[in-house]
Amino acid sequence: MRPPCVFVSSTFYDLNEVRDSMHKLIESLGLRPMLSEHSSFPINPSASTIENCLEAVRNHADIFVLICSSRYGSHTDSGQSITNREYLEAVAKGIPIYAFVDKQLLSLLPHWKLNRPMDVSARLDSPELMEFVERLNDGGEQWCTDRAEG
Repeated sequence: MRPPCVFVSSTFYDLNEVRDSMHKLIESLGLRPMLSEHSSFPINPSASTIENCLEAVRNHADIFVLICSSRYGSHTDSGQSITNREYLEAVAKGIPIYAFVDKQLLSLLPHWKLNRPMDVSARLDSPELMEFVERLNDGGEQWCTDRAEG
């Protein structure tokens, strides 16, 4: 029997070290990590990046780990980020979802809610990130916590 597959979803360039640490942690727990930058990530050469990511969640993920920091990420044709689309795919699949949100981002959320439309461009790359984190935090459908320091 194969160990459960843990799909890690986040923006890449700003969280490269976190993603590397998650890969090592997941492996140390005897689980199968699935991160797009690793050779074990299934690639269909005729599919787009977003299609490959969504197929990986749909066809392989048993557990979904979402990490949010100050970047929303690339927008898809739907206007949502790839990370947001991966999250929605995991919700549709009904697998366990664990969302980790940067402490600074979570602490900004109550101020943003009270002062919409609040300019967050000094801290975040997109106001859509606040909307995404609000849905994550208020939905109650998944574990959502701040990311540990260090």
